[in-house]
Amino acid sequence: MIPTSRRLFLAGAFALACAVPSAGQADGVLRVGTVVNNEPWEFTDPQGRLAGFDIDLMMEIGRRLGMKVEFDIMPFRDLFGALERGQIEAAICSITVTPERASRFDFSQPFYRTSQGVVVMRSSGIRSLRDLKGRSIGVEPGTTNEEWVKANARTFGFGAISYSTGVNEGLRQLQAGEIAAYFGDLPVLIYQLLTRRDLAVIERLPTHDLYAVMLPKGSPLTEKIDLAIAALKKDGRLAEIHRKWFGQSPEPGSPSAVPMRRP
Repeated sequence: MIPTSRRLFLAGAFALACAVPSAGQADGVLRVGTVVNNEPWEFTDPQGRLAGFDIDLMMEIGRRLGMKVEFDIMPFRDLFGALERGQIEAAICSITVTPERASRFDFSQPFYRTSQGVVVMRSSGIRSLRDLKGRSIGVEPGTTNEEWVKANARTFGFGAISYSTGVNEGLRQLQAGEIAAYFGDLPVLIYQLLTRRDLAVIERLPTHDLYAVMLPKGSPLTEKIDLAIAALKKDGRLAEIHRKWFGQSPEPGSPSAVPMRRP
């Protein structure tokens, strides 16, 4: 159940910085925008607490900056405006680095690499993108999934596009027969397969997305957060978070294992 308050205050404030100096914010709070219904990256657990890979990562960053982390819950597409208005100081939600986004915002170094995918009801008989000709499909607005769908709609002859907020709503539409397929990030879709035997991922789109923390352009926090992520990779803490949520260590040389340059 999603908490009634949109703001979730998490413990872990003001721990001693391990490798990076304090960001020196006046109130010592790092305000981070994120979403829910995006397992395993961020979601509310049965006790109504915010949990997930991204949540653990930001809490560790906050500890190393000596800051309290405050999460502000909102739809994915609203994260961009919230950053530009100064409502939040950073955003994390399996956010893919793109040239257009990098022209508007700062990004930390990538901390995960993946691709996109397509999920259908196993009983539908749909087995490829070609089978979606003329059929309605679902996607979340403002995402790189939407960008891929629009860029390839004519090639595959997709029908109407239905929009949803989060994977749970998209899968509800899929189960209800309102859409024939749902397009999303591959880790999120595969995570659903752990408990949903009625679903099937029919395509792995070779998009090679890189996830990073997004910040306002020229933010004084950008370098500090980037250094914190590098430290988490070097001391193995990011690998621990990866094992917690994916059951295995990150691949050697991957963005989850080694420091990288910022975009």
